[in-house]
Amino acid sequence: MGSGGINGTEYESARQSITVALKDAFEKTDRVYDAVEAMITSGPIRINVARLGDADPTVVPLSIALLTKGLKSFRAVKVTAQEGCGQDASILLRGLFENCLAVLWLLDKDSTRRARMYAAHSDQRAMVAIEERLKIDSLRVKAAEEHVIVQRRLESWLQLLTPEDLSTCRRHWSGLRGVEQVASTLDGWTVAYVTLYRTTSNYAHGADAESHLRMSDSGVPIALLLPGLQELSRVLNLNCTLLYSMASRINERFGLGFDGDMSSIAGDAGFEAD
Repeated sequence: MGSGGINGTEYESARQSITVALKDAFEKTDRVYDAVEAMITSGPIRINVARLGDADPTVVPLSIALLTKGLKSFRAVKVTAQEGCGQDASILLRGLFENCLAVLWLLDKDSTRRARMYAAHSDQRAMVAIEERLKIDSLRVKAAEEHVIVQRRLESWLQLLTPEDLSTCRRHWSGLRGVEQVASTLDGWTVAYVTLYRTTSNYAHGADAESHLRMSDSGVPIALLLPGLQELSRVLNLNCTLLYSMASRINERFGLGFDGDMSSIAGDAGFEAD
């Protein structure tokens, strides 16, 4: 017998079961989201200039942009979890993890230089893509035009970055080897990398077929299509932890005055309130 399709009764019943089983987790998710969103939407962002330290004012909008992206990713994880797709929610969570690391790395030290490297990385990756298109006959003419434009942008970065910094951010915005090495520079985040990012690698790279099929007692394969609870509790908890980590660090670094709001959701995010 079929399921009645994506809007059929079997799917809807499975979704409702998830909503009931994870009611507290979804309510916690909403509290964390609303508190963090208020940092952006409650009025003009007021920076404590004394907190800027080695950061020039351009670091602030970059941090807020990353937090905005984080809020969107957070919502995407929640919606995917509500649909009972735990492995796919885990893939989105990996993106939020990288976004969180970018904020923590950016605000850890040497923030102005790091912000410039992060921005220059976009032009570096554009150049990498153009260089690949130059190898394809049908794309070469247009790519050659784009190459001139992006090359000029890269050369302009040399007014703000050393040649070494500009070169090293070609591979990764940090100038390091990648996510794992960035995590190793931040206290406590190597554990997060190993337990969150590394353990969800199979989901992200199409190597988790066993998560989507089971064998019946008679040896018949059964496709696990209906919304289910697998991975959801873990994903929703970590979703809150990552968004809170980003927001609380931005609030602390720039003295934005949301200490009470951050304290109110610390427990929801798995931290002790100050």
